[in-house]
Amino acid sequence: MGLDRAGSCSALAIALAALLLGSVAQGDPPEQQAEAALARGDEAFASGQLELAMQSFSAAAEQYAARGEPGPRCDALVRLASARQAAGHFGSAAAALDEALPLAEGLGDARRTAAVLGGLGDLQLAIGSPQPAEELLQRAVELARQVDDPALLADLLNNLGNARVFRGDFAGAAQAYEESTALARAAGQTEAAARSLANAARAAEASGDPDAARSLVSEAAVLSRSLPATSAKAELLINLGQTTLRLGGPGRAKAAHALLDEARQVAEELDEPRLASFALGYLGELYLAEGRSDDALGLARRAAFQAQRAGARESLWRWHRLAGRALAQRGDRAQAVEEYEQAVELLQVVRHEQVQGYGASLRSFRQTTGPVYFELVDVLLRSAADTQDPAEKRRLLLQARDTVESLKAAELRDYFEDDCVDSLQAQLQDVERASAAALVVYPILLPDRIELLVSLPDGDIRRYATPVGVEAVTEEVRRLRSLLEKRVTREYLPHAQRLHEWLVVPWLDVAQAGAETIVFVPDGPLRTIPLAALHDGERFLGERFAVAITPGIELTDPRPLSSDQLEVLVLGLSESVQGYPPLSHVVAEVEAVKAAQGGDVLLNSDFELGVMEERLVEGNYGVVHIATHGEFGGRHDDSFLLAYDGRLTMDLLEDYVGRLRYREQPIEMLMLSACDTAAGDDRSALGLSGIAIKAGARSAVGSLWPVNDAASALLVAAFYEQLSQPDVSRAEAMRRAQAQLRGDLRYWHPGYWAPFQLISNWL
Repeated sequence: MGLDRAGSCSALAIALAALLLGSVAQGDPPEQQAEAALARGDEAFASGQLELAMQSFSAAAEQYAARGEPGPRCDALVRLASARQAAGHFGSAAAALDEALPLAEGLGDARRTAAVLGGLGDLQLAIGSPQPAEELLQRAVELARQVDDPALLADLLNNLGNARVFRGDFAGAAQAYEESTALARAAGQTEAAARSLANAARAAEASGDPDAARSLVSEAAVLSRSLPATSAKAELLINLGQTTLRLGGPGRAKAAHALLDEARQVAEELDEPRLASFALGYLGELYLAEGRSDDALGLARRAAFQAQRAGARESLWRWHRLAGRALAQRGDRAQAVEEYEQAVELLQVVRHEQVQGYGASLRSFRQTTGPVYFELVDVLLRSAADTQDPAEKRRLLLQARDTVESLKAAELRDYFEDDCVDSLQAQLQDVERASAAALVVYPILLPDRIELLVSLPDGDIRRYATPVGVEAVTEEVRRLRSLLEKRVTREYLPHAQRLHEWLVVPWLDVAQAGAETIVFVPDGPLRTIPLAALHDGERFLGERFAVAITPGIELTDPRPLSSDQLEVLVLGLSESVQGYPPLSHVVAEVEAVKAAQGGDVLLNSDFELGVMEERLVEGNYGVVHIATHGEFGGRHDDSFLLAYDGRLTMDLLEDYVGRLRYREQPIEMLMLSACDTAAGDDRSALGLSGIAIKAGARSAVGSLWPVNDAASALLVAAFYEQLSQPDVSRAEAMRRAQAQLRGDLRYWHPGYWAPFQLISNWL
């Protein structure tokens, strides 16, 4: 359930003012209606009725505004923000806090201002921005130290500890949690003390100190069990049970069972169905780990029932997944598929809550939701392997592939934090039928094997399996990536050959029957390496075939490129700006593009963001070529291209280029050079592979790591030269350009030519 937040209508909000918390009848006098609405909101929030809580807090805020009472109005807005955040409505939560902050500051009220800043920091943490979260929470802590409210300060310090955990500052987090615990104990706030101890245990676990984590769990459990039966107690026990399971050690299952079962009893006593569902579901997971699939299935059903009672769609998918796992363990694959399908369908509906929920930054989208998709894929592929019916086998294989497609689309939505994927999917054709000479290879990395789904031009689909698990593949990929960047040795070769054996050899006979282009749909770590550099012992894969990648079969718009679509806007930055070193060969690259294709050039001081925007709006460019520093990080807001006067972020790129997607001829190709993605970080590579989708271009060319400027200029010039030839596809033009570079004795090493990736449309 993630790190425990302080302040969800607890001390952080309640300490703002003395409020009427008793039940007030609907017919109360007008002067009491605001207080009555606030009390109803507190009660609804505590019981998990978020819609009612939001309505009540909103009504209270409006009534206080009408009465001209800014202080109580601020209190109601802070509560409203907390309820909206709990419901996953982060934008409207921020709006409520933005409205509250000037009220608190205008009153000169340090307590209220601290609470609002704390709420804003907590919200930043919820959307995965730990640095601004910590800054806001630190300001809130400094203000809270000025007032005599240890409960408020304890809550703020707990959340500051959470922010530090997200940043990996475990020592700083431990310090904040320790002070929070001491303050809470001194103030008689047992619940807050237990919460800080529980979070400190999770921080110790994350920092690699299981002994300290176990000690903190034991201390937190003693305090939690001393609490009266409340929803906070049940939630604490659930989180402690989860931590106990992860920590392992003698008696872990027994201890975890005791904590979770007590949480179940408290939740059922309070008739809190949402919390009861978590307690039951995690008990089911414990039983499943022990091989008790029947017991696990029964608990999964009960957990799902309670989640449905609570209207908790954001957790219901977990229990359908648990039921699917239990059924698969029993061998009931058909029923398992049904449960997994329901889980995936629910995830599609609640993806925003799952993507940006509190605690999401500690684990990536792939880690939190990917297993649901891949477990379904595993069951489908095992069923396909067992059936002798060709039609049924094909149906199962297509469903397996489409399931991973859904994951890839959702992962890109998560990375870019918008729905640019949806607008593309609505207008695309079936990629497999776009080229009679292309083979689409779909590697699926599972714990015990690689599954290779190969789509043939005639619509047939074939399955191949390699008995190598994802961990071994990941290790081999990381070694290859690091050695490819060492451009003076052949140490990369054994790893390139091993991956070729695993990923290519199984389907090579099919490709040799007439395929000219291999289109990979790489997954996970495979996104971080150039697949054209795989080697059969004699030749690179990129020598035998034109190689392209696409982030998803359903995310590609494959249409041939004609010569009249090659009008180019060239943007280049050779000078040192904003602390980045000069790129001395950019001038030569820009001149080479100009010589090959003509077009307009914005170089150095002319390459300003506003000028670029104007040119794109006024021109009719089919290609946008950007030669500058570029970085792709694990989040889309860490990714950018450098302009003379600032950073061209992914959102700006979408705004500038993407607005042209609806014209008669949208941008055909986005060409990037001097890009960089973090080695070993497949989420960074996800940003590069998805850039064409984000920008609204049909294809993109980028590099996985920075390449020698001179080599980059030569390859780019050769690529455009080949692209201008009749009937030469983008993929073939890249293959020929790489061959030219490889033929230069200075640049034979794949570290120079291989990192250039043709992404999406290869025709």
